[in-house]
Amino acid sequence: MAGPEAAAAMAIGGAVTGGIAGKKQAEAQNAAIEAAIHNRIDIHGTQNKQMAQSLKLEKWKLNQAANANEARIRVLTGERGIGEAGTALALERQNELDRGVNQRIMHMNFRNQREMSHKNLQADVIRLSSSAENAGMAMLSGAAGGASTGLAIGGLATEAGLPELKPFTAIGLGGLFNGGSTG
Repeated sequence: MAGPEAAAAMAIGGAVTGGIAGKKQAEAQNAAIEAAIHNRIDIHGTQNKQMAQSLKLEKWKLNQAANANEARIRVLTGERGIGEAGTALALERQNELDRGVNQRIMHMNFRNQREMSHKNLQADVIRLSSSAENAGMAMLSGAAGGASTGLAIGGLATEAGLPELKPFTAIGLGGLFNGGSTG
């Protein structure tokens, strides 16, 4: 096969090769993106667990401190014989009020951290997803590039007076030139 037929054969071979390569590359990239998204979701879950454990620990420490303050107030009032009225009662009420305010602040901080973590996850998923490639479009793009390259090589081979080209086979491109192996 010589001339235009050879160039056409090279274009078809290039298109097939380029299309397959483009599709495989897109599929590999998309698989990597999907794995990265699943990894980010796992990290998000771990962060949420850590935040919940941290909140639980901080609440425990706050309660321990409030209970210790209440015990000190009772010991001091008991030593002085003051009893439950007046200043001691006001101090105990203030201790409970402080405990409640501090717990609300901790819960607000926890919700804000959790929301920020969720928004970061969403942003990461969007960013990663935007890198995904349509495998069909990649195959078409690769085929167009391969066909263009094949035409150019076929034309150059014809111009250079290289030996006649054989049609490529489904086995591979090894037998394109006369005398070459087909396997």
